[in-house]
Amino acid sequence: MALLSGCRAEEPSVGMTLVYECEGPKIVVHKFQPEGMRAGGPGVVGCGPRGGAEMAFMPGDGQGEMPRYVDVEWWVHPAQENKFKKRINLSSVIAPELIARVRANAQTTQLKLIMTFKGDQLEVKAEAYKWR
Repeated sequence: MALLSGCRAEEPSVGMTLVYECEGPKIVVHKFQPEGMRAGGPGVVGCGPRGGAEMAFMPGDGQGEMPRYVDVEWWVHPAQENKFKKRINLSSVIAPELIARVRANAQTTQLKLIMTFKGDQLEVKAEAYKWR
């Protein structure tokens, strides 16, 4: 997946954990598509107030440069007629210092991208996540 790539193609890739959280009604994420990726990403994923969804990608799963943005589409469950869309500027979420911190401890640390859904709103933050 392109999100795991280095900021420049010659830099080593980093692992990433993608977390969906929900602070409102249950939602269904229909599309998570980084710049340059033709398919819609990991597939349809749902989460609700009692629990989110999480998936991890290991270093080397991606190819090329870090995408500048990711497009996300979701709807509030069960109604599918009101789809919401947001383009997230990743450079405003993932600071170069954060990538450097993850790379410095690549054997034990991944980038964690946390997406919090609140009905039609989406907040995104990134942090270094020590996974072992």
